Amino acid sequence: MTKTALDVGTRALRLAGRTPWGQAAEAEDYAIAEETYTALLAEFSEARGMAFEWGEDAVPDTLFLPLAGIVAMRLPGSGYDGRQEWKDLYAYVFPDDRVEPARVDYF
Repeated sequence: MTKTALDVGTRALRLAGRTPWGQAAEAEDYAIAEETYTALLAEFSEARGMAFEWGEDAVPDTLFLPLAGIVAMRLPGSGYDGRQEWKDLYAYVFPDDRVEPARVDYF
């Protein structure tokens, strides 16, 4: 099931420690998370050459956690380390499709 911008923003706020688990995000915090998420998608498209087939309110499950982690990392005052999420996103968007070289026995 796809996730929405609300899902990504809520998860990002929780990862960043801005919203306690099990509680709803405050409107101001969510507005910051949504703005960060929207800017991040624009950056992906314009500066990094990443083209996605989905919109900001139809995030595939495989990208939900990486995107939420990257948004959490970029929230003001967040100490969240999203380097692994960047790696996961790049692995999804730019898969390593190199063919393994054939095994050659030299004599």
